[in-house]
Amino acid sequence: MDDRLIQGRLTAALQSSTNSPRERRFPWDDDEFAHRFVKITDENAQVWRPPEPDVIRLLDIWNNRTSHTGALLPSILELACGTGRHSIALAWAGCNVVGVDIGASAIERALEKAQGHKGGNLGFVHADIATYDPGRQFDLIPLLSKQCVTFSAIDLAAIIRHYMGFLTNDGCLILEIPGQLPDPDVKYRKPGEHKMLFSDGPYWEMQLTEVDSARRLVLDRYAVLTEADDLVTGYTNCRTYYTADWIAQMLPYGSSITVHSRRSQLDWCVISNRPLSP
Repeated sequence: MDDRLIQGRLTAALQSSTNSPRERRFPWDDDEFAHRFVKITDENAQVWRPPEPDVIRLLDIWNNRTSHTGALLPSILELACGTGRHSIALAWAGCNVVGVDIGASAIERALEKAQGHKGGNLGFVHADIATYDPGRQFDLIPLLSKQCVTFSAIDLAAIIRHYMGFLTNDGCLILEIPGQLPDPDVKYRKPGEHKMLFSDGPYWEMQLTEVDSARRLVLDRYAVLTEADDLVTGYTNCRTYYTADWIAQMLPYGSSITVHSRRSQLDWCVISNRPLSP
């Protein structure tokens, strides 16, 4: 296939998609797509940082919150746990952990990785965190890996209020918020120059990253031309780069929020049902 022709077709598809109100978002309900995503990202050092610093940070937050010395290790419900890198590390540290994720492929991979852990303090649930009812209270409920960016403000506010009802007296909900907005960009990738996310066979890909700094919105548009059928398909991935002030406006009356900062790491919003002490 002629490279200039391919690039022109992808460019035209992206230009058309920016004028169309219909957008095809990442097909998370497609088992093949979800399986490829898990395969590409699982334990990829270029995608995820090691979980140990976050484990230490979570335990530090818990130790600073408990009202008595010698407190037991916290019970933890990890939202959007993915393939379980945080949940498994927390369980090895001695915490009682439940990880929940909407991706069946991610949960399957998490269960595979957890087979070597015999402590009986680790479990995984395949469920949508927007509606999941854990049926019990937890000390810490983290939503890490910048996962909050994938939810609209209305949905994120509902998730916050929902899980605050499952916190213990000393418990807290922890949201990792993204840092600096990326720069607008256009990238053209040939077969072999990208991860095989959108197809198992060879394909060309063009990615357009649009940034609305006023609303802190980042939209990645993809145009994908597969070699097998010579068709162009468009995908979008929308993210909202929430600030701590925005998160604070989502909280119910009587709750509190503090920002936990640590050098070389993203900020965490620590949310509690207790008001801040004067």
